[in-house]
Amino acid sequence: MDKLTLQRGVLAGIVLASCLSLFGCAGSQILERSGDQPGWARDSRESFTQERNGEKRVYLRATIDRARDLSLAKREGRYELAKAIAGQVSEEIEALFQSAKVGAGNSIDRADTTGSKIRDAVTAQASARISSLSIDETYWERRLFKTETGEVEGYRVYVLGSIPEQELKELKVAGYRRAQELARASGDREAESLLDDQLVRMRSSK
Repeated sequence: MDKLTLQRGVLAGIVLASCLSLFGCAGSQILERSGDQPGWARDSRESFTQERNGEKRVYLRATIDRARDLSLAKREGRYELAKAIAGQVSEEIEALFQSAKVGAGNSIDRADTTGSKIRDAVTAQASARISSLSIDETYWERRLFKTETGEVEGYRVYVLGSIPEQELKELKVAGYRRAQELARASGDREAESLLDDQLVRMRSSK
């Protein structure tokens, strides 16, 4: 799998709908909008890679529903994008680890437990290391949302962000190294070797 093109399906969960209640997305009526809806807000792709000022960047978006404050919604959008990037890095590593461990004859429960520990550690590390995530555009709609008990007014805010493709790759490399450290500390030579092989493949694909 080419980890840098990040085509549809690779960044699972990156396109986010952060509804603040179970009924917040059930139906709504637009009362006002910040302008014409931009193409990126309607784009069905989960992410796309594009050059900006000679640098390849990975673009993704978050959608915040039923927001009462625009400034807070934009900050929440940035948080959700950063969380999703970190989660994608850790989920990729966890999926590789579990697949290999189960294939080698380990029980699913054991692979899940170890994989979850790796996921949590890698997620925390990636979250702390994201440094160049930028919010490039926002678009909002003031809406009347239908709920189970009536109607409530709020904003639907679309946030477009991007991160350098190189930084995303470095986050993944650091994630694999962190997972390898955990495997070594636990005495799991098989997992350590698996993660080392993946690091070698990543370096050779530069």
